[in-house]
Amino acid sequence: MDTAALQRHPLVGIAIALTIGIWMADGCSNATIWWGGMAATLGIATAMLLANRWKTIQTVLLLAAVMFLGGWLMVRQQGAVRPQLPDGEQTYTAAVMSRPERHGKVLTCDLLVASGPLAGHMVKAAILRDTLSHRYQSIHVGDGLTVQSRFEHNSNYEGSRFDYRRWLECHHFVARTFIYYKNWKESTVSLKKVAAVDRLRLSALLLRERLTGRYQDSGLSGEEYGVVAAMTLGDKHAVDKDTRSVFQQTGAAHVLALSGLHLSVIYFFLSMVVGRRRRVGTILVLISGIWGFAFLTGLSVSIVRAAAMLTIYAAADIMQRSRQTLNTLALTVILLLAANPLSLWDVGFQLSVMAVLGIQLYQGWLLSLVSQKRRMECRPLNWAWSMVCVSVAAQLGVAPLAAHVFGNFPTYFLLTNFVAVPLTTGILFVGALFMLFSWWGWMSGVLATLLGMLVRMLQGALGWIATLPASTISDLQLNGIQTAACYVLIACMTGVGYYAIRIRRAHEHSLGVPSGN
Repeated sequence: MDTAALQRHPLVGIAIALTIGIWMADGCSNATIWWGGMAATLGIATAMLLANRWKTIQTVLLLAAVMFLGGWLMVRQQGAVRPQLPDGEQTYTAAVMSRPERHGKVLTCDLLVASGPLAGHMVKAAILRDTLSHRYQSIHVGDGLTVQSRFEHNSNYEGSRFDYRRWLECHHFVARTFIYYKNWKESTVSLKKVAAVDRLRLSALLLRERLTGRYQDSGLSGEEYGVVAAMTLGDKHAVDKDTRSVFQQTGAAHVLALSGLHLSVIYFFLSMVVGRRRRVGTILVLISGIWGFAFLTGLSVSIVRAAAMLTIYAAADIMQRSRQTLNTLALTVILLLAANPLSLWDVGFQLSVMAVLGIQLYQGWLLSLVSQKRRMECRPLNWAWSMVCVSVAAQLGVAPLAAHVFGNFPTYFLLTNFVAVPLTTGILFVGALFMLFSWWGWMSGVLATLLGMLVRMLQGALGWIATLPASTISDLQLNGIQTAACYVLIACMTGVGYYAIRIRRAHEHSLGVPSGN
């Protein structure tokens, strides 16, 4: 990227500096170093700014200050998710924040501690199932419990490559606990010591439980219910391993894991309901609807990223400012990492950011390979080519990272998107209508039937794609260095491509050829 491009996107440098600081602080947890470094570099940069000299050095020092700020934020966050645990068994109250799931002899769920030494924190709980009274069957989302158990530090499973401790910390879990079947009882829980955002999350989860229940009451069941609940409400508990595998093999995993695609459809649906005139009231309704959906679906990192970007877009509309998408993405990254630096290690955050980055860097360039005049003359060609460009651009952003994390590459991702995107859009639209008319028995039944039909079409198409020869390249097992090397190669090829385009345009300009035709 040239100097002019950097000047157009100043937040990109800040986001990169913040990311570097967070990454470096993961291995150095001395808060004094990071706080002192930030103060020193910021002070020197301010002195130079007052002297109005050495502009380049000022910029470097300011970015260094941001880097030190990122390190300090990381150290502070580590302290928040690694508190001093009390010794021995503790008696406390907690609210159930996830649907309990059976795993062997235990029932696992997320608990929001409401009293005691860890009040206001999240813990992962494993409750021993009683085989006589089956009391565990009475535990549901939102229930209050009085518990007696010992808190244990987060740790990884022996022999597993997955960094489970890091995953728990990324999702704000400060400890794990095992609860004997006699050491809990249902009770009324006061949430006064719990943060307002957690109380709002709990209310949204209770609403989601009611909506998933209405899906089942309207006739959806089995895998159809599981896919609909996952795609429209972010509840993936009813999706079995075979279905997950098909979606992953065909490159449609982003359909099950809520992302910008889902939120964009919801945003468009809300725009149709409230109108497309960009008034302040309309924009505020859209923003409220977007964040309401984000809370309803569980506030996954990818959906929060998409909601933040749409909010920034909406704010730009209100202020009548241009949407510079790289700056928007950079600002979103800055806000999310400032709120939770550990998000940097969340796979959902990484894939979401890299997909958007790939689209922004490559979509326009790929679109220009077919002239705008030709695309406008044939609308089906324009739609098809736009789909190809978005799909390829997103893959350029996520393919190396996905190969590193999941170990595979879906070879028919283009075909998958031509099938999955229209059907996903249809499922989300019908799902939104279902939520609006779920109280109307006859209408909800019709909409549920339509949802089931769309899901069967999606599953059938993806199942067929998964059976095609070489539908996925598996066992890639890229390590960190190989993954970085892939991105360096893509960056080099990008630089060569942009340079070639500039030469071609300069040549066409010298010959008097109109650009883009």
